[in-house]
Amino acid sequence: MGAYPLEPLVTVREEAVDEALRELAERVRAREEAEHELASARAAEEAAAQGAGAVEAREALALESGVLKAGDLAQRGAFQRGAEARAARLRAATEAAATLVDARRGSEAEARERVALRKAEAEAVARDRERFTKREAHKAASREEEAAEEAWRVEPARRPP
Repeated sequence: MGAYPLEPLVTVREEAVDEALRELAERVRAREEAEHELASARAAEEAAAQGAGAVEAREALALESGVLKAGDLAQRGAFQRGAEARAARLRAATEAAATLVDARRGSEAEARERVALRKAEAEAVARDRERFTKREAHKAASREEEAAEEAWRVEPARRPP
């Protein structure tokens, strides 16, 4: 039986699948990291909002009870502006992290498509190799059958009685 003439192509296709899978693994890892960063950003934003809310509640209670003075009210305004600025920075960080997650998901989807394409290409060559192998086996069986028939015709004296 002859060797499959496209065996180097089989190797190239298999290597392309392996490379596409490595790239996909990198993209999945990058997406997971981005999702972790997004979760951290959301947690920081939530913690800051809760902390600011707790301070606001304590100050409102102190204001109602008359404990705060005019100077304290000025500090309260400065604190509120600072808390709002921090909240805005945290919101921006969360939005940036969400945008990055979306981009990484898109990149991962593209990598998945490349894996599917590379696998399809490799499978096409594998199917061709299988057909080739079957054809070669059929040819070999036909040659053996012809040789047996030829031997039967040429050597009638050696036939069993």
